[in-house]
Order: sequence, then structure tokens, then C-alpha cells
Amino acid sequence: MKQLFNISAFLILFCPVARSQSGCWTQKANIGVGRVAAVGFSIGTKGYIGTGYDGFSWLSDFWEWDQATDTWSQKASIPAPARELAVGFSIGTKGYIGTGRDSAVICYNDFWEWDQTTNIWLQKASLPASARWAAVGFSIGNKGYIGTGRDNNFLFSDFWEYDPLSDIWSQKANYPFIREHAVGFSIGNKGYIGTGNWTGSTVFCEYDQSLNVWTGKANFSGTPRTEAVGFSIGNKGYIGTGNPSGFPGNFNDFCVWDQSTDTWTQSCYIPTSGRSLAVAFSIGTKGYCGTGLGGALQDLWELDALVGTEDIEKLQASIYPNPSNGNFSISINEKEFTVTVYDVSGKVVCESKNEKQINITDKPSGIYFLRITTKEGTVNRKIIKE
Repeated sequence: MKQLFNISAFLILFCPVARSQSGCWTQKANIGVGRVAAVGFSIGTKGYIGTGYDGFSWLSDFWEWDQATDTWSQKASIPAPARELAVGFSIGTKGYIGTGRDSAVICYNDFWEWDQTTNIWLQKASLPASARWAAVGFSIGNKGYIGTGRDNNFLFSDFWEYDPLSDIWSQKANYPFIREHAVGFSIGNKGYIGTGNWTGSTVFCEYDQSLNVWTGKANFSGTPRTEAVGFSIGNKGYIGTGNPSGFPGNFNDFCVWDQSTDTWTQSCYIPTSGRSLAVAFSIGTKGYCGTGLGGALQDLWELDALVGTEDIEKLQASIYPNPSNGNFSISINEKEFTVTVYDVSGKVVCESKNEKQINITDKPSGIYFLRITTKEGTVNRKIIKE
């Protein structure tokens, strides 16, 4: 497995509307075995996590989380080589896992179906394309999709549709960019792929299943990133966590995209240190993110999308002038607050309490990240010192 970054210094992601509160995330029961680079999806009111790497071994185990009881139970392991960086999705009462790589960096294009009713895995038709890892997978209606990713030499932009009734793969229109470690999810009859490691890592595109056409949408408005996660709730998509490609540190927050307006705003950040190579899925009006790099994490966090949209406007703040020569003023409707300024590596360069003036004139010119923490929540801003 490749060497991954230490997260002791983490970065914060900043979106155009950067108001957030940690209260809309709630920690749930830990999974039995912590891991990174695993697969996650949901079927009904159950969430599933499997495969990945636990810091010592590559995994083939498979776990079910019950939303009603907040309990984990181990299910039948996938009867295939243990792997990381695979893809997974669900169609009806079936779950699917395929591609990925093993401890010897051997890539796979095999594809497996798990039946929720019988707890049995069956091997299905392999992806009729290059074996790969760090690809994207999601489902739209009764069809599944796998695309992008890489092998040990090349990156891909191809995109494939799987029909479980016929057990046949069909090649579809290529994603407009080569990509690895991207995010994929679906909303209604549309699929979405965005972020990832390569040129244009904030690009976000929509796939029309009926027309077999990709269309560019508003670019992901946060810091460019790779190894992030995504899920959808209703007509909104969420992308968060991950790391800034080529730099140390991981993110711990999410941005939400509105399908009806094609706009991005900030959602709540997970009240933990950042993570990458995590898993995410949604059940009803709740989103879930767990495991990932920061050690081989075992935790699972639940986002209440209703809380996030109702309460996120309670805390308001602005920073001005921005850009500036290093003197910034804060306008905020709270009397007690803490201000922390980070550089791009995640190092704290300034911290104060209840002060509405920030002075970083002695720091080098460039981009900094400012966090205001109050009892009502947290505001994140990107600031620029000229």
C-alpha cells in the first residue's frame, strides 16, 4: 500500500457560504474492524462497509449497520482476494463490489453480487475493461455504473453500465476527464462524478442516463481535493473529507450541491480531525461517513440533513477587507468566540479570544484559513494576505 499522509496537521475546507455547526453530526457505533480505502453503500435501512486495509492486512470482510438499533453485525466475507480501493453500490436488495487492488498491487476487474436476503455472494461478469483501482461506482435505478480510476501505469476516463438482469456490461460515453480517487453518486436518473486526483480536480459533471451524455456543472467550490467521499439526500449531493493532492493534511467538512439551482454551499463539518479514504452512504434523510485514514478509523458519523439546513443560518460572520495587507476585521453577532488562523499546511499561526481584529502582517503573503468557534457553531473562511 502506498505511504499515506499523517493527519496531525489538518486543513479546513472553505465554501462560498461558509457557515457551519458540528451539532448536525452525531457519532454512531464503531465498526468492528477499523480500515481505510473500503467500500460503503446502503440497502433499505441498513448500511454496509467492507474490504479495505486495516494498517496490517488487506481485508475481504463485510459488515452491516442497522440504523434502527445502531448495531453492527458481520456478514459473509466476499469470496475473492482481499483488496482496497474497490467500488461498491446497491441495486434493490443486492449489493455489488468490484475492481480494487491487493497487497501485491495486483489490479482487479472482477465483480461480485451480495444478496441481502440470503447473505450469499455470487461472482458476476467481470468489468470488460482494464483492471483498476480508485475508480467510481454508483447506481441509477436498476443499472450500476463503474468508471474512471487507474491501474499501475495509466489513468482512465471510460464509463461502463451494468445490467443485473442480463449480467451484461455496456460501455457508455467517457467521463470528460481522466481521474482517480474521485467521488460519485446519483440523484434521480442522473449520475455525478467530481473532484479527484488529476487536472481540474474541482470539476463536477452530470451524466444523463437517458441521453448518455456528460454535462459540466458548477465546479466544486471548496479546496481542490482527492480521496474524498460523496452521497446524496433528496435532490442534494454532498462531498467532503479527503486531502489536498500533493500536500499533507486531511479535511473534515462537507459542501452540499443543490441539483435545482446548480449551486454549492457549506454543510456541517464532522467534529473530528480530518480524514481521507473514508466511506459514505445515505439512508433516508441521513448521511453517513466513517472509517478512513487517521489511523485505520472505526468510527461512523451521521449527518441529519434537516438539522443542517434549519440551523446553519443561526451563526453569521464576515471578514473584511479580504484580501488585505494582513489586518483583518471580524463582524460577528456573538460576544464569546475563538479565532484561529491556519496556514496552508494546517499549522496554527494566530489564535485569540473575543478579538475582532486579526493581524498577520508579519506572515508571508498567500492563502490562510480562518476558523471562528462559538457555542452556536463554527464559521470557516479563506483569507488572503497580499
